[in-house]
Amino acid sequence: MATTTIERPAVTAATEPVLTVDWPALEEWLRERDQTEVGGQAAFLGLDPATLWRVRTGARGPGNSFIARVLTADPTADPVATFGRIFRVHKPAT
Repeated sequence: MATTTIERPAVTAATEPVLTVDWPALEEWLRERDQTEVGGQAAFLGLDPATLWRVRTGARGPGNSFIARVLTADPTADPVATFGRIFRVHKPAT
């Protein structure tokens, strides 16, 4: 039986799509929920303040837990709409 090989370009950090936080959008979303202080924002999101700071400063990316906590912090908000409002996918140029 013949095997078909599909060649794909090498995947590197420079070619991978990256998920980022739109910080002005997140800040606005939090203000709409009366969360204006960093400590209160972290508590509202269910995050350690240091984790919020590390993601905000770019020391680490928004991982699964961070994303899930943002999307579920307000039980009255639609998670899909919240995702589209707060997160951005950046695709590198090919």
